[in-house]
Amino acid sequence: MKSKNPIHLPLLEIIKSNLNRFCFVLFLMVLSAAIQSTAVFSFIPLVDILLNQDPMYQSGVTRFFGDIFSKYGLPVNVFSFGALFLVATLLKSIFLLFEGFIRNKLIFKIIKDLTMDQFSSFLNASWRFYSNKDFGLISNTMTKETEKVTIGFESIAKLIAGALTIIFYLGILFFFSLQLTAMILALALLILFPISILSDKLVYKLRKEHTSASNFLQSSIFNSLNAIKLIIGYNKRNETADLITPSIQTVAETSVKFSLIRYFFTLINEPLVIILVLATILLGQSFLNIPVAELITFLFIVNRSSGLASTLIADNNGFVSAIPSFEQIYKLKDESNNTKENENPKIIEHFSNSINISNLNFSYSDEKIIDNISIEIKKGEMTSIVGPSGSGKSTLIDILMGYYEINNKSIFIDEIPFETINLNSWRDLIGYIPQQPFLFNASIKDNILWANPEIDEEDILKACKLAYVDDFVSDMKDGYETIVGERGMKLSGGQAQRICLARALARNPQILILDEATSSLDSNSESLIKESIDNLQGNITIISVAHRLSTIVNSNQIFYLKDGNLIEQGTFRELMAKNGEFHRVAQLQGM
Repeated sequence: MKSKNPIHLPLLEIIKSNLNRFCFVLFLMVLSAAIQSTAVFSFIPLVDILLNQDPMYQSGVTRFFGDIFSKYGLPVNVFSFGALFLVATLLKSIFLLFEGFIRNKLIFKIIKDLTMDQFSSFLNASWRFYSNKDFGLISNTMTKETEKVTIGFESIAKLIAGALTIIFYLGILFFFSLQLTAMILALALLILFPISILSDKLVYKLRKEHTSASNFLQSSIFNSLNAIKLIIGYNKRNETADLITPSIQTVAETSVKFSLIRYFFTLINEPLVIILVLATILLGQSFLNIPVAELITFLFIVNRSSGLASTLIADNNGFVSAIPSFEQIYKLKDESNNTKENENPKIIEHFSNSINISNLNFSYSDEKIIDNISIEIKKGEMTSIVGPSGSGKSTLIDILMGYYEINNKSIFIDEIPFETINLNSWRDLIGYIPQQPFLFNASIKDNILWANPEIDEEDILKACKLAYVDDFVSDMKDGYETIVGERGMKLSGGQAQRICLARALARNPQILILDEATSSLDSNSESLIKESIDNLQGNITIISVAHRLSTIVNSNQIFYLKDGNLIEQGTFRELMAKNGEFHRVAQLQGM
């Protein structure tokens, strides 16, 4: 998106992708405006016949309809003209309802496509996009800001419809009196145009300030709630509240100011209408001698047009106020699109031999995380990576998962350069278990099927037995149909992590990666998962990042990292015999 024109280009893209629908809706709007304007003519005979029965003094419009009625044998009286006005008004209302239905269907499609487009962009973004983004901001953009954009599209649709109606109304007014219309129009523009300009500037400034403060507030609340346990434990409720108080104040102040602006323009609407009506009467009767019925209709149209003009200002404000939200959506969307993962054509279907890491260096934000590491991970073995916090072990796993890009040919999968491999095909070979278990608010069975929807009941049960899930599910009333709650809140941490292990195994992976998967578990759950992993050894390749050394005793090889460097390597027994860093940590853990 071009910075010089942050909104016009996306709008053009939206219009282009829905061109046929836009043209159809625009046609209906034009037709609707024409019907509304035509219906006004049916008002003139009714007024005319009520005010003056003498045909000599009747409007040309009245005589026109009277001739038509006489031709078809219909009575020319107040009842006939009243019926004409009623039918015209009814038909107008029916058509407006139809036009509004079609218009709102288009808006719904645009918003649905916009939301799905956002979500798709976020899902296809690389981990680099998420690594420096607040998830609360992303969530707020997809919900609150999109909701504001919806209101903006509704406003611009009403703006177009209202503007078209006013144009047709002006046509009727020019038909009645060119001079009077020109004078009234000039007077209206002198009043309304400056007001509209001023309103746009104020609304845009306030809404942009409000959007920025609201996004920050949303993120702050999201982060605070995630850390509520820590906040309570440290008795930092008041201090945490103080951090977001300025944002709350800004959101409240901008909301009040915005409401005051809208209220102000509502208040000045009435005197503006009165001025226009008085000017119409004065000019029409005193200088132009317009027939009474036509003058009353003229006043009626002026009043309707004034109301529409005020509505147009409000609709324009609604659209202008949505621009910051629109900009926020496309800014975030562009950022996600600029961090898309590679789509390399090299498909890898099997892991046959080894992963070779040679002289790997990696820095993040000018900070060196991994310093010249060389290791080999062999097929069918269990390889463990250990070390203190900040040693680079989780970063190494993130690199192997393709979350971070490398371009220096430091990693080879079966002698194929890692940066040339299609990441989706590589990840299809992997079962991944992060440190914090994540489950959807669905059944245990559905959470497992999410990883591999094509798996049959027998394979689900096999995976669950290997992960010792069947042990606790058999005691549940609903069994595998038990709903686990948001993020698995209805389960213990150990139960949730075992389901995550079963889910990983349900993929039938050739490589199983555990990123400190047992670090937050109780000893019993840790023991069960360790037993599961031990049972898998020799059947699949296992890469384990571990904090507790008791879980990696049976590893075929262990790599000990510190400050991004490879310090020691060997089997558990070999590392203990060296009496080095690994041995010291093992002793501290009571081994």
